[in-house]
Amino acid sequence: MRNFIVEIDTDPVEGYPFAGNQASRAETLGVTRVFVWRWIVGTERLPQYIRHAIQIAGYRPFILGGTTYRHSVVGLTPEYEHALIAIDGDCAKGGLSNKTSTIPFRPQQATLVKDLLQNQLAWEMYVHFHRDQLGKPDGLATLDRLDASHQALLDAEIFTNKYHCRTTWALATRARGSRAPFTRFEW
Repeated sequence: MRNFIVEIDTDPVEGYPFAGNQASRAETLGVTRVFVWRWIVGTERLPQYIRHAIQIAGYRPFILGGTTYRHSVVGLTPEYEHALIAIDGDCAKGGLSNKTSTIPFRPQQATLVKDLLQNQLAWEMYVHFHRDQLGKPDGLATLDRLDASHQALLDAEIFTNKYHCRTTWALATRARGSRAPFTRFEW
């Protein structure tokens, strides 16, 4: 029986001798581990035992490019464990769609998501408790902070369109390596 153990059979991305644009592609995809496998072209895929080991370890494979010796450089990106789930607005069920949108995010992006959720709550509380003062400087400053959070998520490519900015979001989660749908985080 063939074995593939991610921690043993792959290398950390730091210091890996990438060629061409492989390093920038790895950075864009959030690759954390790398390995070389025989040439993968067309409909060929990694063997099932390798795909299974990668999934169980909580990663997703991406082909980063080839080598001069007809091998493929494969990068592993950690699977998403957390996401934003639409609870109201354009991207929520009953908004512009019949299904609820979820947007996965990486752990490195958690600060941006935290800022969004805090500013979203601050705006909702301001609207609820100070409805008659929405045009005042405090209300405008609260709305400006929410707009800045939306812009930060657009810049980080977590949000991809204006409809994401017109939606109220909550945290969602799933078990590491799971293919199950994200579910809203609850205590």
